[in-house]
Amino acid sequence: MFIVFCRKLDNLMNITKTTNTSLALSLSVVPSYICRLRNGERPLPKNSDLLQPMGEYFAGKITNEFQKKVHHAGWRAHFPQIKYFSLQP
Repeated sequence: MFIVFCRKLDNLMNITKTTNTSLALSLSVVPSYICRLRNGERPLPKNSDLLQPMGEYFAGKITNEFQKKVHHAGWRAHFPQIKYFSLQP
């Protein structure tokens, strides 16, 4: 499951042009931790307190139509049951 997470995190960071440092600052963690999550070297701990703020961060960064289409297609393919990441009202 964490391999899917790291791929999706990397995808989100690429389409929003987010750096490890900017995400780390927003989550109050070190950039190397984000790098390890992104590369799959470190799994996200179960019940992580980072998921909600991470979701909010990316929801604010996804602003254009291309980003919205890529975001929705990718997350829905792997996590069809998740509705809280939806950017639509």
